[in-house]
Amino acid sequence: MNLKHSFARFAKLELSRWQPGQTDYVPTGLKGALQVYDRFVSDRDFGQKKRIFLVPGEFNQPYDNSVFKIAGVPSQFILEGMNFDADASGVYGSEVVFREARFQFKLYKRQGVARASGVGVTSSALVEQITTWGDFSRYSASESAEFDNSDYTIGTLYLAHGTPVDRDSILEDQNGQQYAVREISSFLELRLLRVQAIEKEGL
Repeated sequence: MNLKHSFARFAKLELSRWQPGQTDYVPTGLKGALQVYDRFVSDRDFGQKKRIFLVPGEFNQPYDNSVFKIAGVPSQFILEGMNFDADASGVYGSEVVFREARFQFKLYKRQGVARASGVGVTSSALVEQITTWGDFSRYSASESAEFDNSDYTIGTLYLAHGTPVDRDSILEDQNGQQYAVREISSFLELRLLRVQAIEKEGL
């Protein structure tokens, strides 16, 4: 029995890919099947943002700095991870884990003179780099240094692998709220950022 052919029977949804600077999504030539949503009840939001996309054979699409759309699904996604199913004949299917990217971000870079430590710059001039999509979750709050009884959000922000972001980056969401990058790490195939909301008067 050819398990790859069995996978292909249910692979009807076309996958498209977009990168910053493109005007529209471009078909990848791949089709897959979206698994049924896991309908558990929880106060935590991560389970509502992840979907598994089953693809016949080996998933070999580039995903650096990329956002994906699945035909017939109104959301856009970033690739979080993938697993391969194989038998003696080789890989017959891929389970691609997508995270819903609900938030649009403008990515700015701070330009100026490097600090004496060599880390970061002293100027606050911002130059827009790209616009992309990602996911955001509030993590905690930080007390304002300038305003009494005011807290500022500390959040976790997920972006596609390869997104050009560093500690001198500023991200602005679709509501105009800006975030400073405090920490950068990886979460499977995603870039994970710990960010802090910027007070209107500055950092």
